[in-house]
Amino acid sequence: MTRGIRPVAGIAEAKRMATAWGCILIEIGMVAQMPFDFGIHENGSTSLVRVRRLKYHGYRAESISRSCADQIREFRELVLPEGVGRELWVRGPERAWHRYRVLPETVVVIMEIPQTGLWTAGEKGKGGEKGFPGQIQPG
Repeated sequence: MTRGIRPVAGIAEAKRMATAWGCILIEIGMVAQMPFDFGIHENGSTSLVRVRRLKYHGYRAESISRSCADQIREFRELVLPEGVGRELWVRGPERAWHRYRVLPETVVVIMEIPQTGLWTAGEKGKGGEKGFPGQIQPG
């Protein structure tokens, strides 16, 4: 498993964001540390979510693939039932969330996350990606 302390406050915030975005939160009790932090059910699909907090900007899929390479590798090694997805949620220094779907060969951006009033109104990510809600853009 990846070394380092899990971002407990970031995970708690991500869970609040998941419910604010209309996801059904799936709490999974685990004895051993796993390469995910919780699960969500959204729009008829289920995904496991791994949370990362970054201290710098750089949210393009290529940048995330490099900076989160260990977490992505561990996520891909996890054998899951068919239909269960893998998502990496990243919160940067500007406090906006960025979502990525981890696929077998690539990482894709889940576009335009609706930012809620859980922090300063009008605060948005600076990743430079444009798109429609829920749109997935290849890296």
